[in-house]
Amino acid sequence: MPPNFSEFLADSQGDPGIQVAEDAEWTEARTRLWRVLRELKPEEARLLVLTYFEGLTTAEIASVLNTSAAAVAVRRSRLLRRLRERLRDLEERQDQ
Repeated sequence: MPPNFSEFLADSQGDPGIQVAEDAEWTEARTRLWRVLRELKPEEARLLVLTYFEGLTTAEIASVLNTSAAAVAVRRSRLLRRLRERLRDLEERQDQ
């Protein structure tokens, strides 16, 4: 899994060798994430943007997308599960 950001900040303050190793880990994690995000359909990307970048509530997203809050919650849950699985697959391939 990608490194924990708070651990990265705490651990990388001192030793420059740690910084370089952790920067490489973050670069790999970012690369995997962007690869997966580029595979999203436009409506999937929109759901993530509304949730995580716009900060809208489930009800607000439902209004924007002209659907129910339950439908938004289900779509988001399924999307996040697929993203986690895809990232895990990429990480496993990289480790081989």
